[in-house]
Amino acid sequence: METEFYICHYCHKEYTPKRRRAQKFCSDSCRSKAHHAKQSKPTTEIIVTEPKEKKKQTVESMSIAGVGNAATGAAIVELIKSFLTPELKKNVTKEDLNTLVTRIKGRYHPIKNHPSLPDGKKPFYDMETQEIVYIVPSPWMKH
Repeated sequence: METEFYICHYCHKEYTPKRRRAQKFCSDSCRSKAHHAKQSKPTTEIIVTEPKEKKKQTVESMSIAGVGNAATGAAIVELIKSFLTPELKKNVTKEDLNTLVTRIKGRYHPIKNHPSLPDGKKPFYDMETQEIVYIVPSPWMKH
């Protein structure tokens, strides 16, 4: 080890080096600070920029072609969706429900002169199977 003192390149204090001729700074913090100072040196070159001209803002108007393209795209997407969706996964519409209710209303007819079961099920005549069935009546069924 050397016994002479060195001067730190950052803080300018004297120090005893720990390694030979490879050490320029007294500590790692001075070395790090010197590096950051070197990286963030302000440039002396002055850049003059001229003010930019203000551009007028353009407002895009809606065109019939654009509306037509959007409608066509939406229709194609819906067509592909309906084609690729299996029948059991499709949504039920109000028309489907009304058709179902109308079928059920016409299929089951209440029997008034026949006793109900103890669990609350009432007798109905099934027009398709021509049998008596016991069902818990719903509000949409004839009573």
